[in-house]
Amino acid sequence: MSGVVIMSKIRFNKESPAPSVWHVWLANIRFEGNNGGKKRPVLVTETNGQFCTILEISSKQSSYTPGIPVTDLDMAGLGRESVIRIQKARVVPKASLVSYLGVLSYGDRNTVKDALRGRGRQ
Repeated sequence: MSGVVIMSKIRFNKESPAPSVWHVWLANIRFEGNNGGKKRPVLVTETNGQFCTILEISSKQSSYTPGIPVTDLDMAGLGRESVIRIQKARVVPKASLVSYLGVLSYGDRNTVKDALRGRGRQ
């Protein structure tokens, strides 16, 4: 696997493409309401100029905010079971995307599309 470094069960590809829809990236995400933040995987759902719309990806399933399970972890570049949080899309600067991890499989894309359609987004 040339160009891939495995670190803390998340793969970092040295040759990063431009952010695109269905890409999974590691991003600097700021906490709402304070100055803190953390790096976390995100799914890009839209790009527009210097900004993109993302959905956060978490390894923790929550009964309060259930997520869509990622079934093809290798393709997405994720090293552990993960869920996509569809409840709240965020618009972030593309500069906050740190490292390209992978791309969502077609099956996972369809599951996310269906879930977003059910929430009034497409």
